[in-house]
Amino acid sequence: MIKVTKKIISYSVILAVLLTGFFGFLVDSLAATGSFGISPPYVTNEHLIPGAHFEQTIYLVQDKPLSGSKARVEIDAPEIEDWITIDKGLAFPFPDGEKKVPVTIIVDVPKDTEYGNYRGFITFKRIPPSESSGGGVSTILGVRADLNLVVTEAGFADFKVKGISVSTIEKGDPLAVLLMVENTGNVPTGPNKVHVDIYNIAYNDLLASDDITDLGWVEPFKTQQIKGEMSVDLDLGEYWADVSVYKEGESSGVYRIHFLVVPEGTLKKEEEREEKPGIFLSELWKILLFAAFVIIIGLISINWEKLATFFKKGKKSKKKKKRKKK
Repeated sequence: MIKVTKKIISYSVILAVLLTGFFGFLVDSLAATGSFGISPPYVTNEHLIPGAHFEQTIYLVQDKPLSGSKARVEIDAPEIEDWITIDKGLAFPFPDGEKKVPVTIIVDVPKDTEYGNYRGFITFKRIPPSESSGGGVSTILGVRADLNLVVTEAGFADFKVKGISVSTIEKGDPLAVLLMVENTGNVPTGPNKVHVDIYNIAYNDLLASDDITDLGWVEPFKTQQIKGEMSVDLDLGEYWADVSVYKEGESSGVYRIHFLVVPEGTLKKEEEREEKPGIFLSELWKILLFAAFVIIIGLISINWEKLATFFKKGKKSKKKKKRKKK
């Protein structure tokens, strides 16, 4: 009985050592390769119509970039695989040192597609350098993005404001409001109006207030800049503009933006200054080449007699050598 117990203990110790070594190797392997993730882990759109074009950017995230590693993409969506394109292709290298790599999923719905819900998934695998070159044991990590696409006949209008800016203006010019708008719907859309309140730099005096309604439209599933203008009569100086963007009659929030009014002709002069350095450098290069040419010609003319004497001596020495050989 004691012998059996000893055997069991010895086998248990051996098994524990082996398991410890295995898990240690596994932990070391994972620590060396680092984690690999995806954000967001889905590609979804519930408002597609037949013939729609849709793009979504996801990010492949790695905490320890491996130099020379590659990504391999596998699309598992039998019904809609032909709709999908990966901007980087089905195999691409990871940029060295990059922890967050953007990948755009492009969806083109055929015009004859039936209405319905279409699902699938896209798998991204990170292939380490050793696997790519065909040698050594490596750890291949993979992540998955679920596909959920709905094709419908119903029109859907919505948008997101990604950014707003107000440009510096010259005195007498209209105020230009620039909006970066993402259309998340399946029909052309955009803000129905933008309301602007202008305050002095101390923000204690409302100087002008107006609505901008001529803004233009953004195409479905596109992100683009639209522009609106407001007539103003402001003195030179600094100002604040409170910009409110309206969607279906409701404000989506107020954006406070600082801007300047500068003397007439200032912006044009600044543009000219930006262009001048290039012109100046090209002209300077020509001047330097001409100066170098003049210097070389001058040196040759000054030392012409010395050069002639040098060449004559050279000829005489060659003749003497020939005579000695004879």
